Amino acid sequence: MKRILYVANALKPNTGRLDFTLYVCRLAEAGLKAVFYIEKETYAAEATWINHAAVHAGLLANEHTSALKRQLCDAHMHEFKTRCEQEGIPCSVHKTEDDFLDEIILESRYADLVLLDIAIAYTPGHISIPTPVAEEILRSTECPVIALPETFNKIDELVFTYDGKISSMYAIKQFTYLFPGFKDMRVTVISVNPDVVANEERYKFMEWMHDSYSNINFMAVEGDERKGLLEILLQRRDAFMLMGAYGRSRFSTYIHPSHADNVLKMTNQPVFIVHP
Repeated sequence: MKRILYVANALKPNTGRLDFTLYVCRLAEAGLKAVFYIEKETYAAEATWINHAAVHAGLLANEHTSALKRQLCDAHMHEFKTRCEQEGIPCSVHKTEDDFLDEIILESRYADLVLLDIAIAYTPGHISIPTPVAEEILRSTECPVIALPETFNKIDELVFTYDGKISSMYAIKQFTYLFPGFKDMRVTVISVNPDVVANEERYKFMEWMHDSYSNINFMAVEGDERKGLLEILLQRRDAFMLMGAYGRSRFSTYIHPSHADNVLKMTNQPVFIVHP
């Protein structure tokens, strides 16, 4: 059985991310280990929200805000585990405050896949998504990562980016090995810099793809390649995107860092990321 690690904020669960997580677990026939992050500090701007959320969850709102926050986190974790059990997904759950990044990196070494809420460790006044903590996880994990969508309905299409480099083919192979059930899904392969890929390399790639998938459409980015790729990706709906390597210096060289961040920030599609 494959081992999937789910990483999210215990204080603010998201139904869409959970729906997609359960979808992936069923698809990969995998068990789930959930690590919920709890920030030690409770920000003044959170107090009103925490009190309202606690009342909605049936908790007594006459306690100190920090105590309510912990109770609320525990309630959300219990709801998460209950939903997994109802769906028949083997699941273990725990929360963490200290050495969070070190724990996630270590856990990823023994996982097949990480499912990540890229808004994790969000703080008031800091509007960057992915958050700095999420970016560090994306750079440092030792297995593939999926940046989770905020809402989820269905998957109708797989979108792969390919530039003939080791990182892009490695990502496609990892995705395919993890999700053999997608063999008959509609696949769009976006070729970046197609003219620089040797004919023999292109032939071998297409041969491999046709051995692995039954419904493939190949297209090339025209004009401004970086801008064109971003526009194509942002036009997709109900798609599962594969963007190649999120290396130690962010995404592989054919995707400009600002464009890669914009895709994660602007799209509501799941994004598969891996580095060799």
